[in-house]
Amino acid sequence: MENAVHDVIGGELQAVSSCESTEDRQKGSDLQQSPKASQTSEDANCLSLSQWFAVLLLKLQLKYHVSNMVMILFMKIIVVLLAVVTHPLQHHFLTTMQKLLACSRISKHPKSAVTYVVCPECSHLYIFDDCKMVKPLDYCEQHCQQRICRKVCNEPLLYKKNLSFGNFKWVPFKTFCYCPSSELLKTFFKRQQFVDLLDAPLDDSGNVPPALRKGIWDVWHGNVWRQLKDNRGCQFFSDKFNIGLTLNVDWFCPFSRSPYKVGVMFMSVLNLPRKQRMKQKWTMLVGIIRVPGPSEPKLHINDFLRPLVDDLELLWNGIEVVLADGSIKAVKEALVCVSCDLPASRKVLQFLGHKADLGCSKCKFQVEREPGTHGASGKMSYYTNGETFLSIFFRSGAEVRQQTLAYRDASTKAQQDHLAKANGVRYSELLRLPYFDSVKMAAVDPMHCFFLGLVSHEISLIQGTSNDSFSMLSANQVILKERIKALN
Repeated sequence: MENAVHDVIGGELQAVSSCESTEDRQKGSDLQQSPKASQTSEDANCLSLSQWFAVLLLKLQLKYHVSNMVMILFMKIIVVLLAVVTHPLQHHFLTTMQKLLACSRISKHPKSAVTYVVCPECSHLYIFDDCKMVKPLDYCEQHCQQRICRKVCNEPLLYKKNLSFGNFKWVPFKTFCYCPSSELLKTFFKRQQFVDLLDAPLDDSGNVPPALRKGIWDVWHGNVWRQLKDNRGCQFFSDKFNIGLTLNVDWFCPFSRSPYKVGVMFMSVLNLPRKQRMKQKWTMLVGIIRVPGPSEPKLHINDFLRPLVDDLELLWNGIEVVLADGSIKAVKEALVCVSCDLPASRKVLQFLGHKADLGCSKCKFQVEREPGTHGASGKMSYYTNGETFLSIFFRSGAEVRQQTLAYRDASTKAQQDHLAKANGVRYSELLRLPYFDSVKMAAVDPMHCFFLGLVSHEISLIQGTSNDSFSMLSANQVILKERIKALN
């Protein structure tokens, strides 16, 4: 942070000194300039100085987590100080956050970014110009026309925001910001460093302990990476310019004292070495889901995945990119991994949650409900003996694809609910990709299972060494040993 501020200050001081030297050399000619030209030069200098102040203030706000109200008050104090010293910048200085962001030139979306209007009820996406119906001498808001099981949503998409002097404008209730991954990858290929990293050998065994070098310690050694075929039947990753992508989706609270949640969709390039692939400069932020209120999308995010899948279909067939040396290269990209925590992966891949009877995304283990007063209760039992465990069938990608298509084509909600309960899966937009396997290409949640100690906690419960009041019964320990023995 300090280095960045020093760079900005140093660049501004250099620009100011350059301007002063230029003024000294052209002092005679400046005296002959008209007052209008002198005023134009002064305005240009004030604009440059305002832009420097805008960048500096935004960096300070990010570093010290300053609220917008405090920033506005701070800018007003600076204006008062400039007025005391009678500096010409007082007439050009920024007083609102909108002007601050606009002057800094960092709030503009990329040229390829699209902001969609989101239906507040069903989350269907619309282009803003398609959300207004023309009336004589006026516009009115459009209602959502998405059909949900033969019923039209009919939820309003825009609301009228009153402005000063009797003016108004139409504002969406919800928005979704999306930037195509194909355009972001084109910017990566223009950097020589990215191309050099792609030339690195797919063997990073020197940074791996000797005991793990013979095993699978990276995605490069998995069956998905080695067996994936392109649309011509050739091995996909035989060409170093064919890119494998991973999708990450998660929600977070940007403010410590507010329930407001923001969802992000970002992608990483798996062709890069492990020390490079997750760095910020090689990470693609493709979507921002801004949901007002404390709740996330309940069941799925298919509507937000639809533009991403459209782009991935284009990448699967191949696009042309311009390299750093100016040459043109045809490249292909494929989504080979979805890495999320358990709640987010269920929204992306549409497997049922862990409380469902078929709650596993890898196998068809049927949960047994404990008997209650009137039928089965809500308490579940995941324990089974070795013989029963061996009879459990594992899921396959082709079977899951058929089940999701059947769910999508169901005509009523009752049929969809019945199929979801029977198969343990709903429809996901990612299955529009012809190569995507929602069973093999879904990573098990490593953050909670390993890094946050969930597995070690479960082992301590089994061994009876946990400090929790609950510990596994001896009978259940015997059953678990039988399952482990059956696996061997």
